[in-house]
Amino acid sequence: QAVEGATKAAIKRGDKTNTIARYTSNPMLQGASPYQYIINSIKLHIKGSEMESALIILPFHYVVRFLPILTEICRQHLDIELSTKCVIILLKCHMTRLSVTPTLTNDMIALKNIVRHSISNYRNTIGSNIAALTYLKNKVDSKQNETF
Repeated sequence: QAVEGATKAAIKRGDKTNTIARYTSNPMLQGASPYQYIINSIKLHIKGSEMESALIILPFHYVVRFLPILTEICRQHLDIELSTKCVIILLKCHMTRLSVTPTLTNDMIALKNIVRHSISNYRNTIGSNIAALTYLKNKVDSKQNETF
């Protein structure tokens, strides 16, 4: 339902590529953008432990509609972790059919680039945090050694 509602809202705005232009809120989307509404619906209605089984039973024609939406969610940096998890599950399940679907080629390439860039940003952040924690630990240890 969330995918259909968001797609209808995007098409109603004249948006056939799933990009958000000037947006007027739809009351059915509860004041959120179509993509934020999809994220909220997934988080609210699907438990983390049931995510994989819910996506595995998703028919292929919905997967074809859902992957460009997930790509746009990643492109807008709304919830990269959730959308990447969904994409990985869908790829594991439907890889053979997705690889021969020409309409999804550009989305898959864009998704690959977006996810790689995001992962490298997360790695840099984690590396900086680890370095800062190591520095603080060394400072605390040196202060403790000075007092004894």
